[in-house]
Amino acid sequence: MNRSRMLASVLALALAGGACAAPDGTEPVYIEDFVARSSLLSCDPLPELTGEGWVVEDVVPVDGGRTLLLSGQMGEVALLGRDLSLLWRLELEEEGPAGVGSPISVDLVDDSTLLVGDRGRQLVKRIGTGGEDRGTIRTPFFPHQVRLAGENTYLVPAVLAGYPDRLLYLLRDGRVEEQALGLRRYPGMTHGAFANRLSAVRRPDGHLILMHAFYIPEAYRWDRGEVARYRVPVPDAMRPFFRDPRPVEREEDMAHIPVVGTSPYLDPGTGNMIYITRTGDTAPDGTTRKALIRVDSTFQYLRSGILPVDALFAAPLGPDSAVVVSNQGVWHRCAAP
Repeated sequence: MNRSRMLASVLALALAGGACAAPDGTEPVYIEDFVARSSLLSCDPLPELTGEGWVVEDVVPVDGGRTLLLSGQMGEVALLGRDLSLLWRLELEEEGPAGVGSPISVDLVDDSTLLVGDRGRQLVKRIGTGGEDRGTIRTPFFPHQVRLAGENTYLVPAVLAGYPDRLLYLLRDGRVEEQALGLRRYPGMTHGAFANRLSAVRRPDGHLILMHAFYIPEAYRWDRGEVARYRVPVPDAMRPFFRDPRPVEREEDMAHIPVVGTSPYLDPGTGNMIYITRTGDTAPDGTTRKALIRVDSTFQYLRSGILPVDALFAAPLGPDSAVVVSNQGVWHRCAAP
């Protein structure tokens, strides 16, 4: 959905090779008359947060209505309060015992300890919120997202050339343990990495929700090895992209990628899931229009709204609003559908 940054982080991996088996994706649940059924959402700019200049890699809702963010390029983690005030910030060291070279994901263990995924060095660091080194877990693959769920810490990998062959790993006692959730297959060299790019969301009951961003219109509910699968609704204008997918080899191909949804989050008031997707049509400025879709806990469509900004990340601010970071790094407070 973010053309330049997505190419930098995913296309380089995809071009190295991908899954070549027959596709096993299911037909999406299309939301008919999507644009007509969707409200127009209002958004107010947040110039103080935009002025921080963060290049956001990860946004994570944490306890107390707070929002944790990782600015990878700046090597900085920040915690925002319920009112989006800056509670604290930590500049990550690149070298030394607590060094992180390529931070890609973050989560908050408690108010004193962070988990930071390091893509380049293939590891997860435990770092105190004051910068203290609290341990390292090395991973045999590129980490994509690290997430806590209940008492467990999970790691979602970045899939490269069909490796690793699992979509989820458990971090336990300093080890990386594969979970019984295998790759999804798509033909061609470049589809594998995109089709197996997942976002993870923790639920208060300790379950983990995993949702495909592209190609595979499905999500999973992971409960200590038990998997429930759900079909993810997408706008009806995306039908041609799913029915006739094309390889992603150049920047211009990104406009034709079958988008499912990105940056999903849990509405703390209702337990609904909300995620960003493409509407399938074009905004007046030539960019692809974005929308927020609300579904229930089993991914049944409830309602949707079209955003006036080119959204990249979203996180909850309450039952009726969200913080949205645009592709250009501009922060907004937006109404939620």
